[in-house]
Amino acid sequence: SSRARFNGGSQTLGGSGTVVFNGAGTQALMAGANNMTLTIDSGITIRGGNNLNSTFSGAVIGYNSSFGGGTNTSIVNLGTIIADGGASTFLQINPNGGTFTNSGSIGAQGGSGLTVTGLTGVLGTASASGTGSALALSGANYANSGVLNLPAGTTLTLGGTWSNTGTINATSATVNLGGTFTVASVGVLNRTGGSVNITGTLTNTDTTLTLNATSGDWRLAGGT
Repeated sequence: SSRARFNGGSQTLGGSGTVVFNGAGTQALMAGANNMTLTIDSGITIRGGNNLNSTFSGAVIGYNSSFGGGTNTSIVNLGTIIADGGASTFLQINPNGGTFTNSGSIGAQGGSGLTVTGLTGVLGTASASGTGSALALSGANYANSGVLNLPAGTTLTLGGTWSNTGTINATSATVNLGGTFTVASVGVLNRTGGSVNITGTLTNTDTTLTLNATSGDWRLAGGT
C-alpha cells in the first residue's frame, strides 16, 4: 500500500510529471482534510489503476476508506487522468461527498475502468477506448456538452442527475442511462449496434420517447 496526502486549505499538485498507480492494492492520492480543494495542474498526468474496485483497497484519488481523508472535498482536474492499468483494473475519483470538476481530460483505455463520483458542471474532455474499457460517471447536475465517442466494446454509465447537451456517439458500445433523467436530458445519442439500457429513473411526464430503426431498442434493465 502507498499514499500521497494533501492536507488543508487549497492545495495544488503542480509542475509537470506523472503519478502512476502501479497495480498494487490500497493506493491513494489523498485530499486529506475536510472541505479542502485539491487541484491537479495542467502539466500533471495521473494514470494506472489496480484490480480492486473499491474505495478501501482500490486505486483512489480523493478519499480512500483504508487511509481516511477529508469529507466534502473539491477535486479540480486541469490535467490528464487516465485509467490504463490493463484489463479489469480500475481507477477511482472520490471526493467523499464533495465535488469533482474536470477542466482537463479523463478517460479509460486498454480494458480499464474509470469511476467518478461527485461530478459537477461540464464534463469536459472524456474518452474510452479498447474493448472492456468503461467510464462510470455520477454526480449532481453535470452535463456532456462536447462530443463523447464510444467505440466498440466500451461502456458508458451515467448516474446521478445529468444531461447531454452535446453528442454521444456509441458504436457497438454499451450505454447505461442511470440516475434521474428526462427524454430531453438524453439529447443526441447516435447509436450503431451495441445496447442502451435504462438503469435509472426516466421521467417521461407529458413527453414521448420515440424508438425507431435509428435508435434501436432500449432495454429496461432495473430502471423505471
